[in-house]
Amino acid sequence: MYDIYLNRSNELLVVARGGSIPPAVAGRWRKQKRVVRSVSHSIRDDVVQHGYHHRNLARRLVVPARAGLQ
Repeated sequence: MYDIYLNRSNELLVVARGGSIPPAVAGRWRKQKRVVRSVSHSIRDDVVQHGYHHRNLARRLVVPARAGLQ
């Protein structure tokens, strides 16, 4: 199980349930009320290796338009 935190900069922090927020990403985090049971393999690997998973939710992959479509 995992605890989910968000901050004002629209960043996501995932830690193992009961774990503390690491000093590397210290700041103002708001804990989400819901506990997550499962996460993707990449997030799970980050939590196992580093103790947490951190990413910016505002970044989106921009896909260029295909030729011929308008």
